[in-house]
Amino acid sequence: MEWVIGGIFVGLLVFGVAVLAAPAPPLPRLGPEAFRKAAAGTRGRFEGKVQKLIHRNAGNGFVVFVLYDPVDRHGIVAVVQEGGGWIEQGMSVTGVAAAVRHPRYGRQIRVLHIARGPLPGSVGSPMGAASPSRVDSAAKG
Repeated sequence: MEWVIGGIFVGLLVFGVAVLAAPAPPLPRLGPEAFRKAAAGTRGRFEGKVQKLIHRNAGNGFVVFVLYDPVDRHGIVAVVQEGGGWIEQGMSVTGVAAAVRHPRYGRQIRVLHIARGPLPGSVGSPMGAASPSRVDSAAKG
């Protein structure tokens, strides 16, 4: 009986490791309009230009800016909770964000990961152009 229970335990352990090791499907690329229409919490990749800096807190790197997507030809307000002090107007950025609805300012995106420049391998970008910077705002709610 012990070997049966041990075998079941090992089988579950192997199955659990296989499930945990499976790669997550890639996030879709979402433009500003797609983020605007998406349900709150929907995550996606973004690529675009910092069209306008709205607010910057140099002390903690909190930045609010308008992200303009030349493909989508729309802009959306993007919020970097911390570590965004390097972001400048006119800069190309790429990363991962979640759609949110601010009670006062409406639809915007909360930036989870951001990097300078277009994604490596994007049309018209040299390989390795991105210099990744991680922004951990998911834990802040």
